[in-house]
Amino acid sequence: MHPIRIAAEKLYLAKKITLSESKERGCQQTNIFHEIRDRVYMQDVVKFYGLQLSRSGMACCPFHEDRTPSLKVYEDHFYCFGCGTTGDCTGFVSKLFGISQLEAAKKISHDFGLNLFNGSIAVPVKTEISPEAEYFMWLKKAEGTVTEYLDKLCG
Repeated sequence: MHPIRIAAEKLYLAKKITLSESKERGCQQTNIFHEIRDRVYMQDVVKFYGLQLSRSGMACCPFHEDRTPSLKVYEDHFYCFGCGTTGDCTGFVSKLFGISQLEAAKKISHDFGLNLFNGSIAVPVKTEISPEAEYFMWLKKAEGTVTEYLDKLCG
């Protein structure tokens, strides 16, 4: 084989290896979000953070005043027919707690025991719920309880 061709093949292989390594490093954060989407169902996240789902996957939206369920929760995302808010697990947690998508990913990873972040990356996540979101969660839970008692009384 010609020496120039050998050198060209070595250069090609070296570029291919460094390109694949850089792709892996560049997509590390994206892979974490994909991992969360693959390992945690949206319904579980919504229930964990206080929303009550009907059998059809509907709930009152915590992002606006909602008396009748307008938030549809699918297996991998949610959509509110009232305010138009949509997103996946990290988007929901991010909006609910007023934190960034990365902090939401860290919170989900911690709360669901996924261990996707090592100790050097993970930082404490603010766990405070806005007073408005806390009120709506309480209101929905109270409405659910009252509805349950009325069903038992009438049924």
